[in-house]
Amino acid sequence: MEVKIEQYGSLSRTKHDKLFKFARVLGWDSTQKDLFDEVSSHVDAAVDGFNAAVISFGPSKSGKTYSLYGTA
Repeated sequence: MEVKIEQYGSLSRTKHDKLFKFARVLGWDSTQKDLFDEVSSHVDAAVDGFNAAVISFGPSKSGKTYSLYGTA
């Protein structure tokens, strides 16, 4: 998925387009199992000593921490 964001510099007032690419995007209706199914291989790789990152992005209070940790 690619997302194009139009931004304007705060001092120069010039327009800067930024393009972000995502390998996977989970929808609002995704479950913890869906998330686990997507990231479990990365978690296994990290345990085996490889570098891995899982990034959760969204507005405040949208459930990012709950999606990663659940109720436990």
